[in-house]
Amino acid sequence: MAKTLSLLFCEGKDEPPYIYRLLKADGWSNKTDQTLDNYPDVLRKYIVSELAKTSALSDTDPWNRGIGVLPWYILQKKLPPTNPNKHFIVIWQLGGESRYDLARPCIESFLVAIDSEFEETEEFSLQIVFFYDADEAISNRIEAIQKHYKELLPDFCTKLQIDQAIQTYKNVDECTSIGVFVFANEEGSGALEDHLIPLMRKDNEAVFSAAEEYMDKFEGNRPKKFSRQKALIGITGQLQKPGKSNSVMITDCKYITNTKINADENVQKLIHFIRGIIELE
Repeated sequence: MAKTLSLLFCEGKDEPPYIYRLLKADGWSNKTDQTLDNYPDVLRKYIVSELAKTSALSDTDPWNRGIGVLPWYILQKKLPPTNPNKHFIVIWQLGGESRYDLARPCIESFLVAIDSEFEETEEFSLQIVFFYDADEAISNRIEAIQKHYKELLPDFCTKLQIDQAIQTYKNVDECTSIGVFVFANEEGSGALEDHLIPLMRKDNEAVFSAAEEYMDKFEGNRPKKFSRQKALIGITGQLQKPGKSNSVMITDCKYITNTKINADENVQKLIHFIRGIIELE
């Protein structure tokens, strides 16, 4: 039986819920926080190894994401009964642009495990995907990726094109494919919110305009480091999910609908990128 595992590493806190929301709309089922025997052996053994790092592990609440490097979401593709492939996507939250140190040992663990546990005759494919913000420039982000992953993924890092925001490479570094998606605006800078807010704002202009007026009215109350875009998501989201975080706004608020996901050009570009790298189209 074919086995496919796709590892998605996200820079910040909001990329995982956004990608999770899009994948659900694209036919993936949420398998997060299930009992461990529901997962492929390679993934199950990795999770057990990370959980073993704490003495507070209990059978009733095994998912403590404050310990080790644990997945944020686990999804499985809804496939017809005639298709034997068991395909899982695992999404990690790295917690900031500088946390390359979290992704590297995690990736290495899977590469070593797959190499030691599967014969050459067995069919197992592994894909790795990185999601980062461009911030000041796409080229800066690609250069940082090359710097921090060159020893672990040398073939991939050598092939990377410095100014391309979306890149996929097949059969590199013992993986069937590795890719990177850099969130950017038309000028080649920016972040996830440049994709996310237009999607949320469409058909909800009055709410978002009023939230911006509110922020402008109390401009003097802002801290020195202030993300207007993140605040905009939070303020508008409170109308639907009061007291919740931006991550919940992204996954659960009605500002994002399947209809808008299917119609938005930038969103579809991201979905087709994921489909292509995990070889579903």
